[in-house]
Amino acid sequence: MRTDHGMTSSRLSRIICTSLLFTLASCGFERGDRYWSGKPQPIGIDFGASHVIAIYANDTGEFTTLAALGNLPGNEYGTYMYSIYAAQKDWGNDELQIIDYDDDESRDPSESWLELFSKAAKPLEQRFKSWACYDSWGVVRKAAKFLHFEPCYTEYGDWEYSPQRPKSRYQHLLTQARMNQLRNILPKWFRNSQPTGMTRSKLILYIVEYLERIKELSVKDHGIHITSAIVSRPSWANNEYDDIFDEACLLAGIEVLEQPHSRVDLATKVLSIDRGPVLVLDHGYYQLGIHRCTWDEHDSQYHERGSMGLDQFGTVSILRDLADRIIWGYNLNVTEEERGWPSTVPSFIIMNKVMNARLQIKYSSGWPDELEFENRTIGIDLMDSTGFLRVLNLTGEDVENVEQDYVEEISNAIRDTIVRHSELYAYAKSQNFSLDEYMNVADILANLTAPPEIGSWIEGIGDVIVLDSGTEASLLYQAAQLALGQNVSHPDDSKQCIPTIQSAARGAALRARDWIKYWEGYEEERLYYREHFDEDGSEIWEAEEDEYEEKEEGEVNDNDGYDLYLPRTFQPID
Repeated sequence: MRTDHGMTSSRLSRIICTSLLFTLASCGFERGDRYWSGKPQPIGIDFGASHVIAIYANDTGEFTTLAALGNLPGNEYGTYMYSIYAAQKDWGNDELQIIDYDDDESRDPSESWLELFSKAAKPLEQRFKSWACYDSWGVVRKAAKFLHFEPCYTEYGDWEYSPQRPKSRYQHLLTQARMNQLRNILPKWFRNSQPTGMTRSKLILYIVEYLERIKELSVKDHGIHITSAIVSRPSWANNEYDDIFDEACLLAGIEVLEQPHSRVDLATKVLSIDRGPVLVLDHGYYQLGIHRCTWDEHDSQYHERGSMGLDQFGTVSILRDLADRIIWGYNLNVTEEERGWPSTVPSFIIMNKVMNARLQIKYSSGWPDELEFENRTIGIDLMDSTGFLRVLNLTGEDVENVEQDYVEEISNAIRDTIVRHSELYAYAKSQNFSLDEYMNVADILANLTAPPEIGSWIEGIGDVIVLDSGTEASLLYQAAQLALGQNVSHPDDSKQCIPTIQSAARGAALRARDWIKYWEGYEEERLYYREHFDEDGSEIWEAEEDEYEEKEEGEVNDNDGYDLYLPRTFQPID
């Protein structure tokens, strides 16, 4: 009877210990071994605010665009990116926060794995305690036997390096995505209601959808299977969102060789030599970031030294000004009581129609050659809540005037970023300038000539890099040229046109090429250690044999201590 009881308790102890170990291993994010995907690939993946692009860099310095994706049908990646941006600017708005919970269970994350396991193990607690008191020494003896792990290798011989792939906490999302696809096939009355809140799980799934589409296009168009990459994220996204891109890439089978970098950091990688200070204009739909970077002699690369973020700029600023302009022109011909009609039309409808009309005026090929740009006109139909249809006219002159104002505003912001504030402050103090006079930088730069010992109030800029996913690159170059008073250039080491949308992805691909060198050096070192061990584990370096022969007997063990050099992921070949 006692033997049976001991055997049952032994099995129980093994089950509980195994459950604990399994739970510990499954609840943490394990990055796994480096190079688990094999040899690194020179691929960069750039996640913008509304696009994802992947680029391959070959040995000759040429770049191949593997895939460039905009908005995917049914994918809310762009909406999430805007919410992340808006949440950082409006911390009090809870509706913009991304909640971190599991969509499958919809439970509070405070209910940790330990609490769940405690509930499951509660019925076994009393029985385990009673047996432990009955045979306490047996518990210790059996636990010691259970915890005695055999080494993964017992003798030297042929070894194979087998790095382990990390385990994702979001592995269940792949099954959930397939279930969602099947659910969408069913009629609406058969579908279960799904959580409508914004969650990290949903964002990860949206990113995985982009990555799987990119991998599909890469294999189809170029025959390249993407297994590893360097990833860039929007510059305004905090570091806390790096894990989201890491998890998404892991689920898509892509090893992220480094933590995701900001787009600005990777865009400067296209410059391999010191070309003077570089100005990076990170422009998007709803923001503009002005970044000043200088060359670091120690790292042989550019680093950001100063920046200015402008929330009121971006493509949406142009569209908003155009909408206000044409609405103001329309309201000149209506009564004062009717002028409140714009509030009855959803703002996103107005913005979308203004955006489409602007693009047609600027880039449509259907305009007559003899028609001046200022005279191009397109009607915009807007229907209010009462069903009344209004037609507003957008002209080329409207577009030209608004864009010119936008260029001047950006130019002033660039001057404020790259002005030599220390020299300007010292001069203003010596001339007894008032605070208002000193703060009016634009007036000083326009009317006050810098002394000869200073030379210029503006810091010299060698190159200008524009990160823009839309159609505003030409406006940004005009603004930079107006601010610097010189012809600006885009870094063009390969003597070819570099689309502004590709700058960050190209820099990421060049950074990934460095990892190929690291991997080759690591392989050489690993093979070197392997070649200097014989089958019984004794060291065969001829240069050190004399040194070890001089040591007294007993100071060196059988292995001579060289088992410490074996990587932990060496596994014996079956």
